[in-house]
Amino acid sequence: VRNINITKPCKTTTTTTQKTSFNRTATIDLVDHSIKYGNWVQQGDNGWKKVDVPVVDGYTPSVKNIDKVAVTPDTKDVNIDVTYTPDEQKGQITYVDEKGNQISSTPLTGKTDQDVDVKGKINVPTNWELVPGQTIPDTVKATANGIPTVTVKVQPKMGSITDPAKLNKSI
Repeated sequence: VRNINITKPCKTTTTTTQKTSFNRTATIDLVDHSIKYGNWVQQGDNGWKKVDVPVVDGYTPSVKNIDKVAVTPDTKDVNIDVTYTPDEQKGQITYVDEKGNQISSTPLTGKTDQDVDVKGKINVPTNWELVPGQTIPDTVKATANGIPTVTVKVQPKMGSITDPAKLNKSI
């Protein structure tokens, strides 16, 4: 018997059981009570069939292929467990000015279907500041296609001039 357990990322498990049977004849000598066995003969299908491991976008299966196996009477039972690991995904925080021009960006990384921190990754470019009143998400969800770009609006940072010679003029 070969049991193939495929557990998808949504935690549903599908089990495929493959069986092959062997029979043989046996004759008993009624005088000395010795038993003579014939050769094993396989019944039904010749072995365990190949099973295709489903592709799940954004995930890597623990087993890529489950091949066909020619089974003999000495073949042991087998359990194969297939699980999926989320793939590494990339995205970015993009900082733009009032005209939509990109000033800089901060890379984001995470794994498929996991929340990726945004708030903790904000890195406003030097001499710029966040435009007040905008909503910046705390996190974004990584998908099989990557991490969605988070756009953050920035404006030039304004400083104060305190030098009286540049601020005052007497005539």
